[in-house]
Amino acid sequence: MMKFNLRAVLFGICLGLAALGTGSPVHAQDAAPLGPAQIKAIEQVVRDYLMKNPELLIEAIQGMEAKGKANEAEELKQTIAARKDEIFNDTESYVAGNPKGSVTLVEFFDYRCPYCKAMAPGIAKLLEEDKDLRVVYKEFPVLSQESGVAAQVAVAALRQDKDKYLPLHKALLGLRQLNEESVFGAAKDVGLDVAALKRDMTAPAIGALFERNIKLATDLRVNGTPAFIIGEKVIVGGIEMNDLKALIAEVRAAK
Repeated sequence: MMKFNLRAVLFGICLGLAALGTGSPVHAQDAAPLGPAQIKAIEQVVRDYLMKNPELLIEAIQGMEAKGKANEAEELKQTIAARKDEIFNDTESYVAGNPKGSVTLVEFFDYRCPYCKAMAPGIAKLLEEDKDLRVVYKEFPVLSQESGVAAQVAVAALRQDKDKYLPLHKALLGLRQLNEESVFGAAKDVGLDVAALKRDMTAPAIGALFERNIKLATDLRVNGTPAFIIGEKVIVGGIEMNDLKALIAEVRAAK
């Protein structure tokens, strides 16, 4: 939320009103210091004016918010450009779909996230339909301890048998109860060596991967799941599949 210095805003409005009244620009450096009584009188005049014309304040706030969003979007573009290899080509993140696809969709997800679970079938269908799409899955276990266990097992599974990662990923997102028993049960069901997973999941390299993903998410202003990076845009939260398809088409057309 933006914070405003009321005195500075009111003084700026006063200068503007003075300019309107005189027909000449008035600059802050030209104004004599105001005493407390003068400031109070001016603030009252401006308050009364804004009460009669509230649309002026609304327009000013909207303009500041729009400028803030534009600045944020530009900063995100610069971050994505500077960190593109870490975002799109991290060798420790699983890549689904066409490895050489013309468009890459990156998803930060948590196995406990209900919105990630809800979107999973749509993304799977999208991968079936779009043979020129590449999807990078970023483990982002931030919702619970069980999320961390599931992510540890998933990354250990990727190291154990790359071909079994996606079946396990789908199974974990489909679990109604996420706990150690259900996670290891899902791993066993897809044919993974559970004993090896329990040994490998605590490897320091896996913890380091999560730390890098969390740091990257923070730099990209990702504060929830799911979150998607596509082209130069960051989308935090669930998104309709048709809107996601439109974004993919937009990025593809721009290439």
